[in-house]
Amino acid sequence: MNKKLTSLVLAIAIVGTSISPAIASEENKKEEVVYINTKENGDVDKMNVVNIFSKGNVVDYGDYDEVKLLNSNKKIENNKGEIKFEADKERTYYQGELKNNQSPWDIVIKYYLNDKEIDAKDIKGKNGKIKIRIKISKNTSVKNDYFDNYALQVNTKLDTEKIENINAEGATLANEGSNKLITYTALAGKGLDKEITFDAKDFSYPGFSINAVKLSLDVDIDKGDIDSKINELIDATKQLNDGSNDLDNKSDDLKSASSALNDGMENLSRGNSDFSKGVDTLYKSISTVQNGLTSLNNKSESLVNGSNEVQNALNEIEKSLNNIPTDSDRTGELSKASSDIRDGIKTLDESLSLAIDATNPKSYQNTLKSKGLDQEKLRASNDQAIGEIDETIKLLKQQLALAELNNTSENKENNQNKENNQNKENNTKNIPSENPNSGNNKEQSPQKDENKDTDKEKEKTPGENDDNIKSNDDNKESENIKTKAITAIKTSNQNADMIRQQIYMLENTKKLLQANNANIDGTNVYLKGVNDSFSQIKNGANILNTNYEKFDKEIQNISSRLTELKIQSQRLSDAIRKLNANYKLLNQGIISYTSSLAKIERGNMQILKGVEDLSTANSKLVKGSNDLKDGTNKLNEGINQYTDGVGKLNNGINEFYNETSGMDKDLNKKIDEIKKSLGDKNTPTKSFSSDKNGEIKSLQFVIQTEKIEKEEEKTESIKEKKEDKNFIEKFKDLFK
Repeated sequence: MNKKLTSLVLAIAIVGTSISPAIASEENKKEEVVYINTKENGDVDKMNVVNIFSKGNVVDYGDYDEVKLLNSNKKIENNKGEIKFEADKERTYYQGELKNNQSPWDIVIKYYLNDKEIDAKDIKGKNGKIKIRIKISKNTSVKNDYFDNYALQVNTKLDTEKIENINAEGATLANEGSNKLITYTALAGKGLDKEITFDAKDFSYPGFSINAVKLSLDVDIDKGDIDSKINELIDATKQLNDGSNDLDNKSDDLKSASSALNDGMENLSRGNSDFSKGVDTLYKSISTVQNGLTSLNNKSESLVNGSNEVQNALNEIEKSLNNIPTDSDRTGELSKASSDIRDGIKTLDESLSLAIDATNPKSYQNTLKSKGLDQEKLRASNDQAIGEIDETIKLLKQQLALAELNNTSENKENNQNKENNQNKENNTKNIPSENPNSGNNKEQSPQKDENKDTDKEKEKTPGENDDNIKSNDDNKESENIKTKAITAIKTSNQNADMIRQQIYMLENTKKLLQANNANIDGTNVYLKGVNDSFSQIKNGANILNTNYEKFDKEIQNISSRLTELKIQSQRLSDAIRKLNANYKLLNQGIISYTSSLAKIERGNMQILKGVEDLSTANSKLVKGSNDLKDGTNKLNEGINQYTDGVGKLNNGINEFYNETSGMDKDLNKKIDEIKKSLGDKNTPTKSFSSDKNGEIKSLQFVIQTEKIEKEEEKTESIKEKKEDKNFIEKFKDLFK
């Protein structure tokens, strides 16, 4: 089971239990206090045991080099490890110096000056950045289980008049006058590995004071209630995991659709640009046609006047058949007028051919295609883009529903977490705890904030700090597991508004594409109508041209045959009458043609104006298409970020699900391990000085490392020693 799961179970076990102090056996009244003095680096220098007995004859055992009574003048005997004396006090103390200096704990202390390791003897009095590292582990040479059953409290203090910028991670800091007290705690069997850093001037410090006391807590855990809560957590986690996997799969579809839409919008933007070029080409072509029609229309009056002149001339000829002039001037005028009319009709016919070609929808499409714009492909691309937009909108609506579903799951999970936290707070308000050193009980409640108020911590005993630090660390770690998952879920809820905006943008895009298709169809229909009108006029012009060529040929024949006029006057008279009659019809056709030509010019002007409006509208379409392309790019980037976030969310939820899925199976085993680490009141306290002493009332270890101070300070301290020492002073000597 990993560290996160262990922390969660430990938090549940500590909060949901009642802890009561263990009562030591009263059968053996002996108490032992083992005093261990070490060098600056943690190596053991000497070990003394102070044994405490009530009144009576005492037989004790210990492998001592030397023994002495501390508060009695009675005789004490040491016969190969068997100690005998008469205890004449209510509490009689005798001290024995052990031969074997094997501590249950291996202590290693290293010193660093400005990030370089330095010997303890060389660091005294130094200035600079100093780091002290203390590491405490199990001494495997000691066979008994003191390391696994005794908790540690490690203390030191630093003079803030010489030391500043103190950093001691994981420690409890308190003030004592000008000194900063630093305290670490370690549960039984855990050991310690910590660093203290600071800036020092003329460095010295009193070393470490380490107290080891037996941790014996009676823990009663309601496994049924814990199992119920764990099962609820597992069920909720499974639902969350399933929903997250579904969301991740759908987000991949959304990402693919967004990419396709982005490519489609790129093609649409290029197509609109090409279409704009085609519209510009159409405008220029129709402008050319308009100029031709305007030129023709401007000549219509001359054509009508010329035709009237021909009609008048024919009338005159018809009236003066008998006096037909034969001079060349009149004949030339008639021939020239007929030629002008013939050329005008031919020009009209050619202009109409150009107009028909220019307004032919197929020709218009081919012109656009030669410019790089295929209307059929553009329309097909629009239809495809509309289909992709419909599919994307469908996917976005599904994502919106899933986001709203996750929001509901999040509210449910938050309410459950709030209820669980409230229950934990209510259950921990009356938890008693005992300080193994002082025996004074104080009440405290767990807090999620690890940075406790310094004044409050100064009032708490080491035992209480021990419990609080472990519980708060583990509670915080377990809460972080849920907080990571819930925080990740909230990121998906913030996307709901974005998804709604994306749906709105895509629906407007669809309307724009549909309008573009309608514009293409409308242009083709309009051009077909104009082309049909030009074709009808062209048919009439063809007839006019054919008939007038015949007429002109007759005029030219008349001109060449004027010399024979007199001979053939009767025949000419008939021909002229016939010609005059036919020309009246032709003249009416010319008048009708010129009138229609004016209408055609006005109609083409309207076409030109329409194409001009189309060009303006298409410019806006191109700009809108480019803006839409930019928006689609941003949308695609946003969707990519969204899908990446969903992927990370899914990975985190899967990891959380995997960590919690087997929790119910390992829970009982882990609770038993926790209970074991907290100690058992039924575990007997064994004598450290000798196995022959068997079970005793109590055993405590007091370890003092050598202080670091300059030589003059040590000399002055030695001079202050008194030769006549009382009991308290003898106690103090144990640490010198």
